[in-house]
Amino acid sequence: ETISLPLLFQIIGEPIALVKDKQEEIIGYIRREDVLVELFKQENRHSFDLLKIILTSIPMGIFVVDQERKIVNCNDSGIKMMKTIREDVINKSAKTLFNSEHIDTVFSSNETILNELEITDKTSVLVDYSPITNFNQKVEGVLIIVQDLPMVEKMAMEIEHIKNLNKDLNAILSTIYDEILVVNNKGELIRYSDSFISEFWRRDLKDFIGKNLIDLEDKGLFSPSVTRLVIEHKKKVSIVQETDNGKKILAVGNPIFDEKGKIERIIIASRDITETTKLKTELREIKKITNQYKQELDTFKSKNKVFEKLIYCSSKMERVVEQINKISNFSSTVLISGESGVGKEVIAQAIHQLGSRSNQPFLKLNCGAIPENLLESELFGYTQGSFTGADKNGKVGYFKKADQGILFLDEIG
Repeated sequence: ETISLPLLFQIIGEPIALVKDKQEEIIGYIRREDVLVELFKQENRHSFDLLKIILTSIPMGIFVVDQERKIVNCNDSGIKMMKTIREDVINKSAKTLFNSEHIDTVFSSNETILNELEITDKTSVLVDYSPITNFNQKVEGVLIIVQDLPMVEKMAMEIEHIKNLNKDLNAILSTIYDEILVVNNKGELIRYSDSFISEFWRRDLKDFIGKNLIDLEDKGLFSPSVTRLVIEHKKKVSIVQETDNGKKILAVGNPIFDEKGKIERIIIASRDITETTKLKTELREIKKITNQYKQELDTFKSKNKVFEKLIYCSSKMERVVEQINKISNFSSTVLISGESGVGKEVIAQAIHQLGSRSNQPFLKLNCGAIPENLLESELFGYTQGSFTGADKNGKVGYFKKADQGILFLDEIG
């Protein structure tokens, strides 16, 4: 078909031409040789002008050979690469510059010959031979495309460098424990690492190449979709995905933006945490049981310390100790009576040590040694300036100091 002139052809250093519309959006591609051959076959002025522009701008050398094997047109790049001048080329036999056998083969077989290395005393080039055919597929000429070897070598080195980078990337991906997915801005899977969670996908991941991962959430395979959340929020997202078969997957999605700030790719790293979650739950239960055992052990230790101080053998003392064990875990006011020196403070300490408040304060206040007018301030404290001679910073009372613990009021009578 005739090539539409409003389209812009961007000829690049590969054997294709990208086709763009007026908005600079790529809408397809066509072989480089086919573009030029088609233009050569058109005879209108617009095509001629466009052909002239293309010939001038193309970095490769272009030579057009007619049926008489003469060069009828070429560009400046071709002249420079072949180290000659236009006067020595135009309307001269192409066989003086290029391989005559290849030219004859193209005319006879209507086939393209690519990547022929041709080295002379003056030049070292890579040459492509393409037929120019009419509507009846009869060869009317040959299009010869020349590339300078240093340029080709540079391209080859760049390709080799890219191949090495690709090998390194694949090696890195194959050693990563996490599952790595590469998704485009539409949510479609492009590629994945060797380590993928088969129980999560339930199929080979290659079956999902080109498929939209957001649709899998709608189908109930898992929830929520990290791809959808990254596209919606346009930032890094970390979530725990749950499947309908009970799998738990920690998924981290990182957006990759282009120069315009739009999402170009999404890199998703996923890890199966089903067993980890189960182990955490079991560990939490074990810690709970361990704490219970620790509390019981601490209680036994406290009892041993208490009973080391309590030395008795009478049945009455046995009943007292039983009462201590009963009341020690309750917030009750306890009255301990007895003559001076019988060990009332030891009993109070035993209640403190055997109870659940053993790690809280135990304070003793000898009420008999405090004047009556100071008892209130000692028990309840006072603020600054409450009375003459009061501490300027105030004072906290014994009830406040012993909060959550035990206050032993000795000689309360």
